[in-house]
Amino acid sequence: MTETAIEIRDLTLMLGKKTVLGGISLDVPLGSHVAVIGPNGAGKTTLLKCLMGIYRPTGGGIRLFGRPLGDHSRRALARTVSFVPQSDELSSSLSVDDFVLMGRYPYLDPLAPATAADRNAVDDALRLTDIVPLRHRALDSLSGGERQRALVAAVIAQGAKVMLLDEPTGSLDPRHKAEILGLIEHLRRTLNLTIVTVTHDINEAALWSDRVVALKQGRVVFSGDGWNLMCGGVLEEVYEKRFVFAAQPDTGALFVAPEGRPR
Repeated sequence: MTETAIEIRDLTLMLGKKTVLGGISLDVPLGSHVAVIGPNGAGKTTLLKCLMGIYRPTGGGIRLFGRPLGDHSRRALARTVSFVPQSDELSSSLSVDDFVLMGRYPYLDPLAPATAADRNAVDDALRLTDIVPLRHRALDSLSGGERQRALVAAVIAQGAKVMLLDEPTGSLDPRHKAEILGLIEHLRRTLNLTIVTVTHDINEAALWSDRVVALKQGRVVFSGDGWNLMCGGVLEEVYEKRFVFAAQPDTGALFVAPEGRPR
């Protein structure tokens, strides 16, 4: 039986008088990649914040590796769950080396110098993300793709087994988007990471994840593989928009585009 890394049961979150998440239930198997899609305001990023412990649920709950999320101390949670924000949110004159070292914060004592284990973790993270030559560069001097690799390196150094990503390729060109997606998949397999990605890119979700979860108005309206996402009018229901579908010549996998403007 496959071990469950994340178990969400009847998760409800109210902010003020508004129900932002309503009765979400979801299992994420260990080592799997789940992509979360949905229109703006559907609750996607809010769900990530619940998994990080930023929001406390109004009802229901979350378990990480069998333990209630609330039973984890802040430091223990940081050793279990990491977060990769959008690269365009990152602006710093820190060197890549120093930035990745900051990923070791769950293990560092205040005012204590980095240990050999911390330095080794940074070296491994830089190597795994293929940015060793950039280690002395300032983050502000990097391209979008390079900054995204630095962000991923920092969470690899953090050592958490669950990686949450918010629009990891949203600001990247097609080449760097493919490189980052390939890197994430490589790390998932190499390190047996459990990954939850929030994305607006439907094709990315369908082609690169094991399972897609679609949210609408704070509720799960679809959970399944990429093929079934493209079938049966699911996307039309989620986005209230017609789409055009085509098959990749080599694999037969379906990809999608919004319906074009009328002639």
